[in-house]
Amino acid sequence: MAIGSRAVLIWNMVVGILLVLMVDILMAQPQVVPDVIVSPCEAGDTRYVIVVEKATQQLSVFECGNGSVRMVNQWPCSTGEVPGTKLESGDKKTPEGVYFLVKKYEDRDLTPIYGIMAFPLDYPNFLDKKAGKNGSAIWLHGTNKELKKNDTNGCVALENGDLEALSAYISLNRTPIIIVEKMGQWPVTVAEKAEQRVDGFITGWRNALTGGDYHRYLDFYDPDYLPDMSWWREWRRMCENISDSGLPFEVTARDISVYRHDDIYVALFDQVLTAGSHQAEVGKKKLFIADSGDNLSIVGETYYPLADYQRVKQKERLLVAASRRLQANALAERRIKALLSRWTQAWESMDMDAYGACYSDGFSFNGMNRRKWLAYKRHLNKQYDFIRVEISNLQFVGQSGPQRVVKFIQHYTSDQYSDTGMKTLVLRQEDGQWTIYREFWEKLEPSPEEQTVGQAEKSTGVCFLSMNTVRSSG
Repeated sequence: MAIGSRAVLIWNMVVGILLVLMVDILMAQPQVVPDVIVSPCEAGDTRYVIVVEKATQQLSVFECGNGSVRMVNQWPCSTGEVPGTKLESGDKKTPEGVYFLVKKYEDRDLTPIYGIMAFPLDYPNFLDKKAGKNGSAIWLHGTNKELKKNDTNGCVALENGDLEALSAYISLNRTPIIIVEKMGQWPVTVAEKAEQRVDGFITGWRNALTGGDYHRYLDFYDPDYLPDMSWWREWRRMCENISDSGLPFEVTARDISVYRHDDIYVALFDQVLTAGSHQAEVGKKKLFIADSGDNLSIVGETYYPLADYQRVKQKERLLVAASRRLQANALAERRIKALLSRWTQAWESMDMDAYGACYSDGFSFNGMNRRKWLAYKRHLNKQYDFIRVEISNLQFVGQSGPQRVVKFIQHYTSDQYSDTGMKTLVLRQEDGQWTIYREFWEKLEPSPEEQTVGQAEKSTGVCFLSMNTVRSSG
């Protein structure tokens, strides 16, 4: 028994040592991720990437977020019955590359061959067309028949139930579907270096665009791909005009994600112009960036403009159109701030002519038109020895055509009364000048300091008016 117990003890020790060695070996192995995923989303965000592997006829979904990439689901799929990447219409091949799902068709819109739903891909993309590839109607869809391997005319097909489950991961014009013959892996450290490299490249490209440096901007493009630059002169003039207004100006890339197929990186982001507190969204921008080993260069680009810019035929001029809007908003902000300054100064000085000039002819408040409103304010002014009006937390909260809406905290003090409230003004442009068209006021609870001041004023015999008077005095 002693010998047997000793043997068991020795065996357990050997097993324990082997387990420790195995854990150490596994821990020493570098973490790997699919080599098609570079930078799927910004920090704090979660996105999904669909990868179709032709060799195994498998569709996988990867969740990307919180600094990690993991596969969350996988289903069998079917691709084109002819092997190889698609070259022309009718060749029954499935394209290979980075594509995006751009639309959704429901069961009622489809013939039975497409199952319960379908998602068209953006094939052929810029690079496909440049390479002379053609064809269309490449979809990710379901099927009402038995799913067989390599059994489509070039689409990617799933069982109906699997496609319904997959649809929960899809965000149109954002979720990529990356189609490859065989998916590779690369260490996380390599993916991070590629991400930093591409991110630095895009940042330099944006800075050249913001700075209006023509030659530096073109340095980011492949010599064999010269983008249309007929818009550049007007763009540079718009940049200078915005900068002259004193507002910091920048072209930003928001919600950027980067994917990879062979030696091409595909970067998708929302392009936004910012000047001060104003933003002008342009639309989604897609850059195709070639990696030659030593250098990165843009070999193609595509815009998906916002609805506001659908009429802009030449997509490269979207930036000019957006910058015009941004400049108009920045100029409006500056002029509106000047109006509010004149308005408060006239109010404090009880200059009713200057005060009235700040109001639109169509102004109304509490049933009073402009004439009655000004008469009412003149009557109130006769009761006060002084008025002080302070504005804080000014916000531009809305716009519609020639109108803007601003909100701010208004601190009002006179020798007989004081209050603090949230003032909302609807401003209208008339004859090139901004005027007050409507105003609304909501009383805010006074701070402890204001309550202390109020108690002191009450102790000295200052009279406080009723709530009705507060609302009508504005």
